Amino acid sequence: EDPGVNARALEKLFAIAEEKADECELTVRASCLEVYCETLRDLLSKKPNESNLEIKIDKKGTFVPELIEESVTSVADVQKLIARSKKGRSTFATNMNEHSSRSHSMLSVTVETRSRWTG
Repeated sequence: EDPGVNARALEKLFAIAEEKADECELTVRASCLEVYCETLRDLLSKKPNESNLEIKIDKKGTFVPELIEESVTSVADVQKLIARSKKGRSTFATNMNEHSSRSHSMLSVTVETRSRWTG
């Protein structure tokens, strides 16, 4: 079975982190959000229906303040995070599918590195 490009990329990321552990410290965090009816919702929030987030842009780039990020150390951690986030997604019946999402979800993975020699 083909795990897909996302799973393979995450596997490679964590393999590189393990290979380079003597040289640098990697911190990996992940977040999940949903875009539904032009509203952003934090799927890791205990109350995703109450989160109404906004996209911000500054000199460092585009980001979503107050979006929950959780530390992950393996592909299994990311898969658990995704499974948890699916529980908060918006679903409504359509003519095509009784449990259609009508929304878009996004997994974001942030990687920070710090050299063990130079800090």
